[in-house]
Amino acid sequence: MSASVETHLLASGSNDKTVRLWEVASGEELNTFRGHADDVNAIAFSPDGRWLASASDDEMVYLWDATAGDELRAFRGHTGWVNALSFSPDGRWLASASHDNTIRLWDAADGKELRTFRGHASGVSGVAFSPNGQWLASASGDETIRIWNPNGGELLATLVSTNEGWAAFTPNGRYKVSGNLGGTFWYAVGLCRFEPGELDPYLPPGTLRQLAPDEPLITG
Repeated sequence: MSASVETHLLASGSNDKTVRLWEVASGEELNTFRGHADDVNAIAFSPDGRWLASASDDEMVYLWDATAGDELRAFRGHTGWVNALSFSPDGRWLASASHDNTIRLWDAADGKELRTFRGHASGVSGVAFSPNGQWLASASGDETIRIWNPNGGELLATLVSTNEGWAAFTPNGRYKVSGNLGGTFWYAVGLCRFEPGELDPYLPPGTLRQLAPDEPLITG
């Protein structure tokens, strides 16, 4: 569990409940951050390198002054181990992923919880912002990756891996597939699979639509 900023600093989390900051070139330990009550699972630098966030089995997220080593804020709300962290590209937001099946979005400046993303059926092991900050991706033990709108909290798309490839679909019935999925692909609604035409008597025409390879899954 480590992260770096501008290649010359290295931070590492540990099962001794601490986070340590190192100078890469010399190997000198610059700071030790203490406050967690259990193993540290994840750390993340803010884009400008001023802040360092840490997440732990103690269900807590802490924000530290990376230079001084001071605790700046504590983020409380998760009810399970916190497994992963990601800052938005502009540094305003911090996302945390937890064994409680949720992702939480925080205002990094004041520690306020902005929203909670629910939908995964198992613990969330990873979270990442897109480079432009418009999307937030999460990965879970339920074997799906979900793409969210961090501004409004909506689920934009769900990606499911199969033995032959993958399928990605949106709540409104748009979907894409890759690989040989048994010759013909099922229509996807939620995480259920249906043979083509099976749902036609129950759904308005055009509700389910497979997208062309060059057509974006997520629009807007």
